[in-house]
Amino acid sequence: MKAEYEIYVRGRLGPEMQHALTDLHPQVQTGRTRLSADDVDQASLDGILDRLRDLALEVESVLRTDAETIE
Repeated sequence: MKAEYEIYVRGRLGPEMQHALTDLHPQVQTGRTRLSADDVDQASLDGILDRLRDLALEVESVLRTDAETIE
């Protein structure tokens, strides 16, 4: 199942790092950067998190933004 996620990493990413992550639509905020991942499955999410780790970025949170409410 594919989903949409927002991934927050600590710090403001510089232009080179933002360019390296353009597929994740980086948006710099105060003290952190939001990365939006659209239409990804679990394996793709794992790959994104591995890539962020390899870039030595500290992940603050991962939020699924398309989640349906369970009643």
